[in-house]
Amino acid sequence: DDTCVTMLRDLINWCGTDPLLRRITDTSRVFLVGHSRGGKLSALAAAADTRVAAVCLIDAVDNTQYAPLGPGYPSALSALRSVPREVRSLPVAIVGGGVGGDCAPRESNFTRFFEANIGPTWQLNIRDAGHFAFLDQQSPLQRAVCQAGVARETDVR
Repeated sequence: DDTCVTMLRDLINWCGTDPLLRRITDTSRVFLVGHSRGGKLSALAAAADTRVAAVCLIDAVDNTQYAPLGPGYPSALSALRSVPREVRSLPVAIVGGGVGGDCAPRESNFTRFFEANIGPTWQLNIRDAGHFAFLDQQSPLQRAVCQAGVARETDVR
């Protein structure tokens, strides 16, 4: 996860130095969006980089049995809690599915991100949505591993 966050920060740097992208981007105020572990990575990057002005976490998941806490794999929840409020207030919008199962266990799911952020935070819980309901397409492996939920696609999109 640390490596992925470094890559995100390098991408922001690159956007600020590329002559074409510099015309259409403002790398001093970046908005990150991520689903599942991508949400975790967005939160980690936001906690580490003040250029990230806000994040949207879509059924974000912190450390789990599949990606345990360890060297190079920090907790995004701890990182959010450590953002000094007197330095900045990080707005976070969170959308979560109520049917997470092993893919988004309660102890590390989107509600924990809501509890961890000390800045303005908004949460939308789509109670009947499964973890992968937020994707355009699900692979057979994703359908086999994660509970699907019964939310209609129109409720999720």
